[in-house]
Amino acid sequence: MSFKKLSSRCVCEIPWKFLSLCAKRLNMDAKYTNRFSRTRITPHMVAVLIAIETFSEREKSRPIIGLDGDFPTPANINVSWNVLERRQFAKSALSWVQGYDEDYASFENKVKKISSSLAESLTQRLTEICSPEPLKLADFFESLAKLLDSRNGGAPLHRQSILGMFVRRMVLQYDKLTFSKSMRLYTDLKEYFQGSLPPSMGDQTSVIADDPSGMDVSMGLDDEMPMTTADLDKSLKTTEKFPGLRLPQRQAESFISEHATLLQSEDPSAPPPDQLQQDITNLYHRSPHLAEVHYLTYLNCLRLNEFSGALNSLHKYFDQLTQKTTKASIDAEGAITNEEWTHSYRYAALSIASLHYRLGHTNEAVLALQEAIRRAQEANDHVCLQHAMSWLYRLKPDGDADLGHTIAKSEELSLPYLTSLGVQNLAKQKALSFVKPIEVFEFLSRSDALNCQHQQPRLVSVSQAQQSSLWNIYGYRFMSSLCDHLLLNSASSEMLGALSSSSASHVPDREAFCLAICNQARIHFSSGELDLAQNLLQCARENLPPLSEHSKIWMLCEQQFAFQSAVLQGRFPDAERAVECLASINQSESTYCNCLLLAMNGEVTRSTKLLNSLVQRSQRESNEHTLEFLPRCLLLLSAIHLMQGEPTTAIPHLLECVTLCQQRHQSYMLAVATAHVAYAQLLLKMPEKALVLLEEVLPHIFANGSLYTQACMKFLMIQCTCHLAREDTKAAFLSGAPFLNEVSESFQLLGAGYKAKDAAYYQAHLYQLCGYASERNRAAMQFRQLERTYPSSKFPTMETLWPLFL
Repeated sequence: MSFKKLSSRCVCEIPWKFLSLCAKRLNMDAKYTNRFSRTRITPHMVAVLIAIETFSEREKSRPIIGLDGDFPTPANINVSWNVLERRQFAKSALSWVQGYDEDYASFENKVKKISSSLAESLTQRLTEICSPEPLKLADFFESLAKLLDSRNGGAPLHRQSILGMFVRRMVLQYDKLTFSKSMRLYTDLKEYFQGSLPPSMGDQTSVIADDPSGMDVSMGLDDEMPMTTADLDKSLKTTEKFPGLRLPQRQAESFISEHATLLQSEDPSAPPPDQLQQDITNLYHRSPHLAEVHYLTYLNCLRLNEFSGALNSLHKYFDQLTQKTTKASIDAEGAITNEEWTHSYRYAALSIASLHYRLGHTNEAVLALQEAIRRAQEANDHVCLQHAMSWLYRLKPDGDADLGHTIAKSEELSLPYLTSLGVQNLAKQKALSFVKPIEVFEFLSRSDALNCQHQQPRLVSVSQAQQSSLWNIYGYRFMSSLCDHLLLNSASSEMLGALSSSSASHVPDREAFCLAICNQARIHFSSGELDLAQNLLQCARENLPPLSEHSKIWMLCEQQFAFQSAVLQGRFPDAERAVECLASINQSESTYCNCLLLAMNGEVTRSTKLLNSLVQRSQRESNEHTLEFLPRCLLLLSAIHLMQGEPTTAIPHLLECVTLCQQRHQSYMLAVATAHVAYAQLLLKMPEKALVLLEEVLPHIFANGSLYTQACMKFLMIQCTCHLAREDTKAAFLSGAPFLNEVSESFQLLGAGYKAKDAAYYQAHLYQLCGYASERNRAAMQFRQLERTYPSSKFPTMETLWPLFL
């Protein structure tokens, strides 16, 4: 995992937090609730009533969980639902009552998550009501009165509970329906149950008791042309189209809030973009007074990286919001203040800056951010200014942003999110400045304290991902894996909490989650557990679909695995395809892999030329690459020279890599570079010095290195030991030969058969020198079998690169 990959989360989600602020300022609830929140009976509401009735029938020994009622004593509990099912039903019922309409398939899936038997009973009850007899629906509403009847003991449903009041309200609204509307409800219920109605939040399906008298005014007939049944049905559909109906304020806000949370958290359960856009369009026609509909469109466009649609929706959102703010200001004070105008403009510029940054338009994002800073300074808006300064560091990490002042100001303004975020950015800045690791972790521990104090689980996961990345850079894979496990454990708990809450604060940070998954996949892949690595990648793929913002993280990891597997197994055409796929994700990584592949194919001159240009570019543009990239390029360049038998040419590159790793505190990269130096000394006929260097770095590589690097280190140690054996040559050879079996097994576990062939070749050579003919023949037979798959014409024995991957 790269520390550069996790650029501390500075996306402060300004617009959605701004929604609640503007809603309070406009007093939208008081303005629209009386006008548009009348309860309507829809097929979805009937399905909810059936679920409540079905659940209550098995809870007759005590009142059903009323979401605000008292629990009975343990002596009275004698029910078939367990505690978990009751709790899940109570939470789900609250969202159904206060939420929006949805199609039956989605509703049935939610019921199945509570209990499969409840879902079966729901389907069976709906089948009975949707029978050819329309009176079944009327009988059902009459039976609902029994749920509230307490004359024969305790009622299954308390009349004053939320569910009890909902049932009473639905029964009263059904009693007000005329015959034609009740028949329409019955017809729509059958279509809803059969899945023929679109999930458009109830448009064309709502049956409303608009007339307080309950009289049906839609039955007027023309004297000249009598109205047929089809005409009547068409007329009812026309009058119930969205231009004539307003969606209840509560349902509209619930729809916007839930889907905005799903999109902002990149939840895979979010509807497809086309289906969601259709629902948003229907919502806009039925509730044009809601400016937040445009913001939801903006989030939906971001999923597809559609700049034009996102920018247009963002403009519409803030335009309508500014008009509402202005109107509210005129109604309250009789005059328009400058603050009311500039308040929306500041956050509009800040949101546009985030949009440009998301789509890679850095220069445009900086211009928009400067506009937001200028307006915030003019209005003396310190909160907006602190958000803008956080964004400024995100856009210009090497700019003039004073993080210390930003952190102090955010703490003074009681902005814990920005304070913790600034501390994490400061830790990142210190790490990139190559200060001592202990100072970097001190800043992260301060951020952890703030996050725990103010309950900021998303920043907790970001901090854990940063710690994992830092431990990985410093070369301690075990500590990095430990941080990943802590992050994944907390993320699973947060996901369970998010199932029962629509708040975005309960949703884990998807970028940190994906980084942890991919880091664990790399650890398992480097250990030879290829199936586990692929399973982890599948988990990342399911949680972050290809259209999500951070999907490139697991895509890069997937293509790296494909390239490494292809090279280890000698499938060079597959490796070339993986290089082409990498080019669309990370051009520098693709060039690095291409250089390695060219060297394997014998095109050393071209590979060296590309590597030299890559090293120069990474030195010149250090901010565009990870901290490990330049040492990897230097190691590969030196390895190519070592492969060509030119250790003197490779040593300057190795010494540069060693110096670089010492400055950056990269202990594992330093150990691998030292092993390369030892290999160069072995080629220069200095096995004593090579063995001394290997003994220094051997524990660190065995503790934190990949299986391939460990096998190469064992192979190199055996070579150095055999070169030093002068007095007791036979004993040294015999002690080294069995270790070659472990080396061969490690290579075969990774699928690197041509490297196992090298081990078999060297083992046969040692047995030949010791005079063990049977052992020599067995090793030679193994070499012969591998030679058929990996011929020496393509894979020269003992001349291929040994440290391919780190």
